Parts: sequence; C-alpha cells; structure tokens
Amino acid sequence: MMESNDPIYRQGVYGPAKSWRERHGRYRLLGSRCIACSALFFPRGQRCSRCGHTPLASYECAPTGRVIAGWSPADLTTPSGYGNHLPRYVVLVRLDDGVHVKGEVVDIGEDQLEPALEGFDVKKPKEGLRVQAVLRRLRRESNGSWLYGFKFAPCQDRGEAQGKAHIG
Repeated sequence: MMESNDPIYRQGVYGPAKSWRERHGRYRLLGSRCIACSALFFPRGQRCSRCGHTPLASYECAPTGRVIAGWSPADLTTPSGYGNHLPRYVVLVRLDDGVHVKGEVVDIGEDQLEPALEGFDVKKPKEGLRVQAVLRRLRRESNGSWLYGFKFAPCQDRGEAQGKAHIG
C-alpha cells in the first residue's frame, strides 16, 4: 500500500465553500419550481422528481406556515455545543405554498407546547402552531465566522404572519 501526505477530507463536513454555494436557500428559503408541472421543491434541485423535467426555475418559498410535526431531540440526548441553547425543538413545517421544510423552532412559550406524555419529560411544539421563518445564528464555521440560516418562530399576529420573514 502506498502512503500519501495528501489530506483526507471527510464528506460529511459542511465547509465554508459549500455554505457559500447554498446561502440563498439558507437565507431566503430559495427552492425550485418545475417549469413543466409546477411542482415545488426545497432545497433546490436539478431535476423534477415528479415528471423528470430539467432544468428547474428558482422559487422563493413562503416565509410562513404551520407545524405538522414536532419533537425535542435535546431532551433525549444533549448535543455537543448546544448546552446554552436547550431545550431545542425540531419541527416539520408545511409552508403556505405547500412546501414541507424541517427546521428548528425558537422563541416558543410554554403555552405553545403540548404536555409531556405520562412517564416522559419530553414536550414538543403543538401541531397547527403558526410559524414564520426568521434568520438566526446556526453555528461557528471552521474558519471562525458565524454561519447564519433560517429557523422558525411563532407568529405574533396576523399582520406579521402575512409579511416577509424578519431578521432576528
């Protein structure tokens, strides 16, 4: 076997270059729309999974929607680096345009959580909760800069729910 001094890159690492290429989807919920059948996708794709048409047009997804499922993985295990940000709630959101997006919900109150099941201390966001996309800090990159992206926050009122995503 021949040894090499070349660095070995892990494929699972989300580096700064990939972060830069995918910034539009992460900051603006930019997805794709099929020109042939009008199917919507998030994140962006190259080919329609319904009809096979290529290429796809850019599409900015709706910034608001409803929680259709939620869970709290932080109550099950404590993820490294998130000690100050517990509890964390992950949700599946059906946006107003029909696109499904998985993300984290922030700024959630006790009244917006379902009660824990008997014998468990795990709560989750209520299904049907109206949420909007907000821009938040996600993590620190390997070069020291912060990576920002979208999370979801409960809508405050109907006027805010129908507007664009706000930066928080």
